[in-house]
Amino acid sequence: MKKAKQLSVYCLILLLILQYLPYHPSASATAAEKVPEKAVVFAEESGGTVKIYEGESTQSDVAYLIEDDTEVIVLEEGLEFTFLEHTDVKTDTVWLGYVENSRLVELSSAEEFRLKRSNEAVESGIEEESDIEESNDAVNSGNVLEEAAEEQPQEAAINEDPPIEEDTVQEDEGQTSIAGEELTETSGSNDVQVQEAEISEGNTNTSEEENEKTAPSKTKVTKMSITSASIESVSLEGIALASPTNVYQEASTGSKALKSYSQGTILKYETFSAEWHRATVYISGKATIGYIKKSDVENIDSSKTDLEGVGIKSPTNIYSKASRNSSVLKTYAQGTILKYRSFTSEWYECTVYVNGSATIGYINKNDLEEKQDNQVDLQGVGLKSPTKVYSSASEGAGVLKSYSAGTILRYSTFIPGWYECTVYVNGKATRGYINASDVETAVENPVSYSGVGIKSPTYVYQKPSADSAAIKSYEQGSILKYQSYVTGWYAATVYINGKATTGYINANDVENPVLSPEKHIGVGLASPVKVYQVPSTSSSAIKSYGQGSILHYETFITGWYSATVYVSGKIHTGYIKASDVENTTKSPINLTVWGIASKVNVYSAASRNASILKSYNNGSELKVQTFTSTWYKATVYISGEPQTGYIHKDDVSTEKPGYLDLDLRKPAQITAKDIENFFDRKGRGDSPLKAYAQNFINVQNKYGVNAAYLVAHAIWETGWGGSNLITYKNNLYGYGAYDVCPFTCGYYFNTIEESINAVAYIVKRDYLTSGGAYYNGPTLTGMNVRYATDQNWKNGISNLMEGIQSYDAKYYSSTAAITGNGISPGTLSRDIPAGKPVPSSVVIEFPQGISATINETVNFRTLPYTSSSTVISSLQASTKVTVLGYNMDVRTTGSYPYDHRWYRISVGGKTGWVYGKSLTIDNLLQVKDVTTTLNIRNAPNGNDVIGSAPANAFLKSVMNNGQPVSSNGWYNIYLLNSTVTGWVSGDYINEIHN
Repeated sequence: MKKAKQLSVYCLILLLILQYLPYHPSASATAAEKVPEKAVVFAEESGGTVKIYEGESTQSDVAYLIEDDTEVIVLEEGLEFTFLEHTDVKTDTVWLGYVENSRLVELSSAEEFRLKRSNEAVESGIEEESDIEESNDAVNSGNVLEEAAEEQPQEAAINEDPPIEEDTVQEDEGQTSIAGEELTETSGSNDVQVQEAEISEGNTNTSEEENEKTAPSKTKVTKMSITSASIESVSLEGIALASPTNVYQEASTGSKALKSYSQGTILKYETFSAEWHRATVYISGKATIGYIKKSDVENIDSSKTDLEGVGIKSPTNIYSKASRNSSVLKTYAQGTILKYRSFTSEWYECTVYVNGSATIGYINKNDLEEKQDNQVDLQGVGLKSPTKVYSSASEGAGVLKSYSAGTILRYSTFIPGWYECTVYVNGKATRGYINASDVETAVENPVSYSGVGIKSPTYVYQKPSADSAAIKSYEQGSILKYQSYVTGWYAATVYINGKATTGYINANDVENPVLSPEKHIGVGLASPVKVYQVPSTSSSAIKSYGQGSILHYETFITGWYSATVYVSGKIHTGYIKASDVENTTKSPINLTVWGIASKVNVYSAASRNASILKSYNNGSELKVQTFTSTWYKATVYISGEPQTGYIHKDDVSTEKPGYLDLDLRKPAQITAKDIENFFDRKGRGDSPLKAYAQNFINVQNKYGVNAAYLVAHAIWETGWGGSNLITYKNNLYGYGAYDVCPFTCGYYFNTIEESINAVAYIVKRDYLTSGGAYYNGPTLTGMNVRYATDQNWKNGISNLMEGIQSYDAKYYSSTAAITGNGISPGTLSRDIPAGKPVPSSVVIEFPQGISATINETVNFRTLPYTSSSTVISSLQASTKVTVLGYNMDVRTTGSYPYDHRWYRISVGGKTGWVYGKSLTIDNLLQVKDVTTTLNIRNAPNGNDVIGSAPANAFLKSVMNNGQPVSSNGWYNIYLLNSTVTGWVSGDYINEIHN
């Protein structure tokens, strides 16, 4: 104790001497504000070693050990660790790493620390109190208050407080230093400077009164560490994401940026608010509080988990910062195995050696593929020839070894696209890598099969490759057992010299039976139908059946059925060739058919070689059921007992014989010459229709409408080609005509050919096709429902068709309908174009200028036919119109509205038709009671004849005040087609009003 007191006295004297040395405040402040460039590392015990870590955590790897009392260069200060550089003079090696701040002392304070530690070593066993209460007398007598060794405040910046007068310093028992502050006495005065490690709200808010009350209990040793005064905030470390990442004066992006850092820079900060971090930056060497937006940085993963993976870029870069914009420290070839640590969501941290020095670097996560944690052992087959094993997971790497296609290989999962394996190179086990596309892994859970060899012979290979040796072969049709292996190959166990051996069968050489066989009932087609021992016609037949036999079997493989048969009373499985039988209909349909053969036989089996149960005459109506593609099944009664029999489809027809029920979409089996001969046989060789015989055949082929029907229909509608429709409208079929207007309403065609084409198309579309506007079945009977009101129409057409060619039931029953249609004829018109001839006996023209007045509301129509489709507009009473004439074919002797003449009129620039009783004609006269002509004279009872009008001619009267001009029983009229007027006797004139 005495010795300890002497040392204390010596130290106090030394401090008193230093107190009176000259003091330069400005210079001292400047020196304190700078971050020390050099420092000394001290071990916990003299002569010990200090751990230098690869990262800022005691959990990270130890990079190397530094001996106690070693000088280092400080590169970057942290909250808990300092990044330093040390040169090993013995090996001339530069080391980089992190040291705990508690182990680091400024170079300027190192000697003082050594002295203090030496004194503590001398006073071993003597334990100092953390706070020593001294009286003023002790201070005056030179005693020094010494800080406890275990206190390790961290220093980042110096804050100058106003000088504290010596006589105001009070030392009360129990007072300690404010956390984070370091108190040192200055020479030449009793002022005390407060040195803060970090600016925080706790320090900046310390009142002057509290500063006066606070006094140092011991002299502290200056250290490199930084301590936050806030106990609520959490210290963090992260990387700059934004470019640049700003530190703002306030927690607002609208405030001034105090400092900026490049993307990827490692930053230290602490939590502040939901959107901001707080940080200390140095502005002109002075510690300043700033704020970093949370979204501008990302916290570093504190766990720093060790990982291993593969570089997938060529090259894979190691960056100096966690940013692709930073410099590249080192590069590695694609496929290189790399070790690294978790860092951020997009970056890994690693240690690389640059010029022999350990250096922290960063790898972008997209440049690596992480190795699978739990690798799975696999077995597969080499697909490539050769299949290569590379020295690293890259096709650009060297090839360690190669294998032929089909070689069985063992490997483990590694990274996507690559497997890891062990190969032997020069007898030494070596790690290698196989591209996943170069091999196929065997199925994890093989499925067992019992299939059939379909090749002759079917080989079992040594490897899953047709280029490998065949270790065994089997005959076509052999039943084989094997398992799924890889695509295109099965694995099988065969016995070679009594030893079980694994071989491989090409999937194309075998066929697996259907998983769920379908049962069938069928008919034997071959004579005989054989049941084979194996599914091969080369094998022996274990049983045979006659043609037409009804057989039971089930699906097996393509081209073969399996069946159960009895041989000598014992059950056997056999195989029937699919082409030797025909399956019966799954869902039979009941039909009515008509016999078309001279004799319709019902057989005991579905074969013409079978015995005949019964026969029916041609034309007989029979009830049958669908059975196969060529046979019907029927029930017949023999001696009053029902029996099942079979009728061949060629002997019956599903269509009733005769043209009335013929599907008109079936082509007639006739030629143009057959049609011409028909006209000649009927004495109609002069018919204009005969000239178009080949055109009827062409239209049949183009539109799929029976040619015999087309000819017969044209004859029926035109009277062998002599109707006004064919003469003036080229309309062979009366298409568009109605009973009340047979000529007027018929369509006009430019040529006879156009008429045949158009009618064939329209009849096919509207009458013969299901879904057509007037479809009631594709037959004459079906057409007659809507095509013609005359129910004899179908009979007339049918009789003409029979005359052209007798109905051939056998031909038509075996001929398919042509369902397609040709090209649409386009828009058709009923009007004869201007300038074309018209039948004067049908089309009656009035003199020009005949006027009339509508006397009731009436529909103005395109045709003299009452249908909503013919209405142009509605004409109101008192409407003035021009009357053009009328047509003689329009019915006038029926019920309303065909009980009166219909007139062709013109109104508003349009021409159409109106019912005659709905108008009153003003100026129309008609000659009557004249057999030849009526004279037109120059005056009433005049002697001069100036013209004449034929019998029944229509004349235009001269009008005066809305009435025809007359005198003494004579009418003043206009000569025909002239503006000249004359007079005719009223005895021969009718006034026409409607």
